[in-house]
Amino acid sequence: MELSKILKPECVDLKLTSRTKSDVLVEMMKLLERGGQVGDTETALEAVKQREKVMTTGVGQGLALPYAKSSAVKELCLALGVAREGIDFESLDGKPVHLVFLLMATEGSPGPHIQALSRIARLTKSEDFRSKLLQAKSADRVIELVREAEKLPAQTRA
Repeated sequence: MELSKILKPECVDLKLTSRTKSDVLVEMMKLLERGGQVGDTETALEAVKQREKVMTTGVGQGLALPYAKSSAVKELCLALGVAREGIDFESLDGKPVHLVFLLMATEGSPGPHIQALSRIARLTKSEDFRSKLLQAKSADRVIELVREAEKLPAQTRA
């Protein structure tokens, strides 16, 4: 599972404008729509909102990993947004979120989204990696950073 192969440049936004969790989810879904990843954005967005009601995906360290399964997507897809000023995402550590990874999977496919979430969690454990993402100036650079981090041995990333 290589995140750099599923993250498209048009699904990266380095300047999220939303300031609330709900608005950020809408903005992130529009990225997937822009990248041609979602057929019915309302259905997909509702799936993400329902998942958020179960438990926040603001995991701490300035990171949120909202995800859901939906019939509105044909394959595993990913969007990445950067909020330099931070967003109140009801994070587990109570701190603002600066990096949002939105992951959508097809219904009935248990494995791929779990592997992708695990990969995101491993890569973002590194403060250096998170910092580089926050400083990136282009979507292509973000994807390059992800590709480089995926090549590193696990102990180097931590």
